[in-house]
Amino acid sequence: MLVDIKKIVIAAIDKEMEVEKKRHYDVKNAIIKLDVMSLVYGDTIHNRNDQPALLNADIVYQATFVNDSPEPQIYNLNASRRTASVTDVTFNKTITFGGEICVNIKDPVTNVGGEIGIKGLRTKQEGNKVSTKQETTWTVRSDIIVPPASWIKADLVITEKNYNGDFEVLATFDGEILAYVGKKSKINPLDKLKIFMTREVLLLKEGYEEYRFNVRDLFTSDWGFKNDDKGRPTFLSKGTCKCKYGIQQDVFLAVHKESAPKFDDEPFAKK
Repeated sequence: MLVDIKKIVIAAIDKEMEVEKKRHYDVKNAIIKLDVMSLVYGDTIHNRNDQPALLNADIVYQATFVNDSPEPQIYNLNASRRTASVTDVTFNKTITFGGEICVNIKDPVTNVGGEIGIKGLRTKQEGNKVSTKQETTWTVRSDIIVPPASWIKADLVITEKNYNGDFEVLATFDGEILAYVGKKSKINPLDKLKIFMTREVLLLKEGYEEYRFNVRDLFTSDWGFKNDDKGRPTFLSKGTCKCKYGIQQDVFLAVHKESAPKFDDEPFAKK
């Protein structure tokens, strides 16, 4: 269930506006300002039946260093690889604004908060599903000392945490929402920029009408809200979260005394 704040405000304007004015004013494209409204998110509660996040280690780079000489040799290990941290969130119940999900949840692996659908690198929303993908670069620079008549295999290993479970987060509202309705006219792409105009400009210069709503009257149980002990409307978002994050890099060295592998190029080879 997706509950749209914009839809709630539009319905309130339509109910309050006089019938005659509705013929001349564009209620559906009202400018809605939320900056005077207070919105506080509680802690994100994750439920995975007490099972910890799973660890997964992958070799992302391998190199082999061969020393056929009777003296120790020093080689340079210089590698850089990228991995993707991915979070897939499916909301069974949440709030939106104009269809865009904008709920602040903390992922269960890093415990870092962010507004799903607004913040994050390469965020994509389809219906009630939001995916966020962020790349991490892992770099290693180190000198490798290879003993005489030996060869060393170096593995760059990235450890990832994987999580799959349910979550819920409570949003608490207070204050007011302002809405401005202008007269019907041809659609102008620049009209969207009017949301940044001041109240005085919208009312005096642009000829808009102002509507002011207290969220305690606006967000009712009819829309899925519940009041807390202070009379403030709250909304409990629920869903499932799947994510994987790289948390650690390690370089593992294996020294071999047996015959070195054959390569066509330099004594240093990688694959």
